[in-house]
Amino acid sequence: MFISLTTFTAEIQKKFEILVPKGSFRHRIARGAFWTLAASGFGQSLTFLAFLAVARILGQKTFGEWGAVQTTLGLFGVLAGLGLPLTTTKFIAEYRATDSARCARIYSLLSAVTIVSGALISLAFASTACWISNSVMHNSHLEGPLRLASVLLLLYAIDSNQIAALGGFEAFRGTALVSLVKGSVTFPVLLIGAWGWQLEGAICGSIISSVLGLSLNHLTLRRVAIKSGVDLRSSIPLTEAWRERRMLFDFSLPALLQGSVQAPAEWACSMLLVALPGGYEQMGIYTAANRLQKLVTFALAPVGSIALPLLSNLTAKGDILRYRKFFRGHIILNAGLSSLCAIAFTIGSPWIMMSFGSEYRDGWPVLALLAVSNVFTMTATTLGFVMQSWGHMWTAFAVNFIRALSLTIAFWMLQNMGAVGWGVATVMAAAIQFLAVWVYYISVIKNAFLAAGSMGETAI
Repeated sequence: MFISLTTFTAEIQKKFEILVPKGSFRHRIARGAFWTLAASGFGQSLTFLAFLAVARILGQKTFGEWGAVQTTLGLFGVLAGLGLPLTTTKFIAEYRATDSARCARIYSLLSAVTIVSGALISLAFASTACWISNSVMHNSHLEGPLRLASVLLLLYAIDSNQIAALGGFEAFRGTALVSLVKGSVTFPVLLIGAWGWQLEGAICGSIISSVLGLSLNHLTLRRVAIKSGVDLRSSIPLTEAWRERRMLFDFSLPALLQGSVQAPAEWACSMLLVALPGGYEQMGIYTAANRLQKLVTFALAPVGSIALPLLSNLTAKGDILRYRKFFRGHIILNAGLSSLCAIAFTIGSPWIMMSFGSEYRDGWPVLALLAVSNVFTMTATTLGFVMQSWGHMWTAFAVNFIRALSLTIAFWMLQNMGAVGWGVATVMAAAIQFLAVWVYYISVIKNAFLAAGSMGETAI
């Protein structure tokens, strides 16, 4: 006897509600994971397809130039952000339910600092574009694209802080829907821009996409804040918001240092690469492989994006037993998924690289190496969420510094291997980072988990 689709759906829903009752911690995890995986995956897929088409339109050399511009933006972008997104997520997650007034002051302060720092760094970047293009990149015609791209520094800084705030409110559905709409717009504007105006057009497309994202983030953030009882609509005097400045020094400063060490290392590697004969072609290969590797990172990012706000919230509640259960499941899931992706990308790397064009096929070893490095990186990142949720930011900075230093030294020694040398250096640096974080976990965090375990278990 056949069961109707309505009956079958009702049975599935009933069983799901038994396993994941509404309002439970499991429901929070399932809701966040579903929305971020569904909509963010679609949005990031569209963005990736846009990059794929842009690579074919621009050609290997110009695509390599775009990659060099992006790594340079990454270097200055860290300074523009000042490590504030992590601060925003952590403290909004901690205080949104217990102290709504303080939560509003924190967001007001961090938003103001983000706008000021982003504007100043954008102006500094635009004013030094001539020197960077001529003296550092040895490519004078990149002066115009670099100056145009300076606008993105301010936009990216504000966007990152808004998304971080949405994460702190656990507004995973809203963030995912914004990502979906933004990805849908990014695809056509990047293609039209690159087709009509080459590199400058692609940058303009990125600006249009970012402006749309800021607008959608703002509307979504105000809605979810009101729902959480936090009023972000009224203007908070700067003198009142400044009362929360201590977190800028206790948390944001080490967070800035933590994030700032990797970008200079990546930029230094890119400058070493483009200085070689045929360097921009090699940069094109690395940019393509890195974009493919980031597709995996973006696919797994939704799994990680729910971790910091949930862990920070559990830390604030002192619920170490539930914290331990969620953490263990999260690290197993992240390590397992990244390993499966690495195997698939390594086996299919020659054919996957050809999606950017036939001239990229010989760069398959770079993709294979980056896929392997991603296993170490994603696992270390999961362990790093523990440092951040417990406020051990200086330790997180030390770990990232070790990775950045290892990457720079390794590629300096292997630079004659071109993009492949950068891939080997990335694997070495990621493995060293993982070992450093694992030592921290064994020596510090595991003892706390064991101590909590001796007090009994708490059901999720």
